[in-house]
Amino acid sequence: HYIVSRSFSSGLFDESTQACYDTTPIYRSNELETPEMIVQAFKFTTFSKIQEFVALRKELENSLQKALVDREMVRLEILIASKTNKQVIEYFQDLDVSDFSYDDGFCTNLRDNRDFVSMPNYNPDSKPTMEEITRISPKLDKLWLKIFSIIPRILKCIHVEQNADNVKQLVEELEKVLTEEINGDHNIMEQEMQLGNVIVKLGRLFITVKEIQNGQKELVQNFESIAEELVSAVKASEPVDNSQIKLYDIKWLLFHQLTSFLETCNYSLIGIGALNETLNVKNKKSGLRALAQKLQIMSELPTQLTYYQKDILIQI
Repeated sequence: HYIVSRSFSSGLFDESTQACYDTTPIYRSNELETPEMIVQAFKFTTFSKIQEFVALRKELENSLQKALVDREMVRLEILIASKTNKQVIEYFQDLDVSDFSYDDGFCTNLRDNRDFVSMPNYNPDSKPTMEEITRISPKLDKLWLKIFSIIPRILKCIHVEQNADNVKQLVEELEKVLTEEINGDHNIMEQEMQLGNVIVKLGRLFITVKEIQNGQKELVQNFESIAEELVSAVKASEPVDNSQIKLYDIKWLLFHQLTSFLETCNYSLIGIGALNETLNVKNKKSGLRALAQKLQIMSELPTQLTYYQKDILIQI
């Protein structure tokens, strides 16, 4: 669990996905084996063990790390599935987001079960621990969990369900997390905030398209302004020019910036692709060919920027 936190940022997407998969067997075995162990404890009258099994099951069911790894796996799986449009459509059709709870009640019950005491620390109590000093990125928290629980829900809703009301509700919830709930100290990084902002703009664009399709032609002008906001948000998330980076300057933050931008562009392309399909289906009846053409032009920007950043990743 210490390794897979923000493993997306390593750039080793296949390896990171497998690492996430490797952390999950303990949770599956808990669901399957703990009830049987409780039955066996009753059978052999070792009643003291029953409380231990129940406590263990509760700890694993309310594991913050399990919830975080589940979201990290989805981030990685979406990127891997995005190699072709057919794959990503099938992925979102099969993706079950019902387990991606993020309400306050769910988050309150989550616990970090990791035992950092086992890590050596010779620093005084008034100083940061060795774990805190050597941590490569801010510790994942419940706000991160909320953001990356809502994002795949929005993408699935845009790509599969295409329900504007549901997207609107999710966008409002994501916007609330990004604006109201992030106050003071938090562990959300700038690139993750930018990603969330792009998803908000993408959701608003989808809502506007659906409203125009439903007869509100006066919103065409709104479409253009929101489209420009989306393009600006994508550009704002682009890292600075790293083409002259030296080997000794490479740090985790650089990989995080590059992979976050790759993720941002990928989600933008997924959303724009879904909107293109929606408009193309109804082009003849709705007269929205101009919007479809504008979306096509918009899709070229994240594609071009992604190719550029991929080249940098390959060079590194």
